[in-house]
Amino acid sequence: MDIKIAHLYYDLMNLYGERGNVNVLVKTFLDQGINVSLKQLTINDNIDFDEYDVFIIGSGTESNQKIVLKDLIKYKDSIKKAVENDKFFLCTGNSIELFGKTITDINGKVYEGLNMFEYNTIYRGSRLVSEVFFKCPLIEDNILGFQNQGGFISDYNFDLFEVMEGIGSHKGSKTEGIHYRNFYATYVLGPILARNPKFLEKFALSIMVEKNSNYRINEFNLELDIDSYQNFIKLYHLDNYKK
Repeated sequence: MDIKIAHLYYDLMNLYGERGNVNVLVKTFLDQGINVSLKQLTINDNIDFDEYDVFIIGSGTESNQKIVLKDLIKYKDSIKKAVENDKFFLCTGNSIELFGKTITDINGKVYEGLNMFEYNTIYRGSRLVSEVFFKCPLIEDNILGFQNQGGFISDYNFDLFEVMEGIGSHKGSKTEGIHYRNFYATYVLGPILARNPKFLEKFALSIMVEKNSNYRINEFNLELDIDSYQNFIKLYHLDNYKK
């Protein structure tokens, strides 16, 4: 099996160690005996959304985000087609904002988004900065992560994570993140795949099955990852928030 990964805007959307999502996913595929090719793509590169199986984009500064948006907007139709054709996307941090209708910056300037989902982002000057521990309907374990969020999205029914009161709550919001077909987007940083072995397993397994449902899948070697996850829960006394 061959899997092609595109790391989008690796040089501009690279805060909080989000490169780790790429690294751990590549290693997971290699451990399964899969041939993996990784392409790092950025401004003015030609991005062929038909060529790759997986697209990963991380978080960036507000200024870098607008640079990326200006470049990405020309691929709007290709991105929508790729999502509807069940290509895999993992978008973390403020890259989630790119896929809405508009982004309004702190000075009131409005930027047109990719308009894939019916939400608008507004920057108000305050930030949500916290560790997070969210429920996830896709796996048994809760999600560990971190958020440093300046933009706020309202009036949209998110469905990837359930926000638990007192742990990274979203100004009254009870849900977080997008899961549509094979498209995953969230404000959660960390990097999310490296910190959450069961989510990594779910994401990687879904890609493998989509690529070749008859492929002989080996047992995932995630013992050290699981130990790290469990030790963090004990260290920060998160046991009370477990399902």
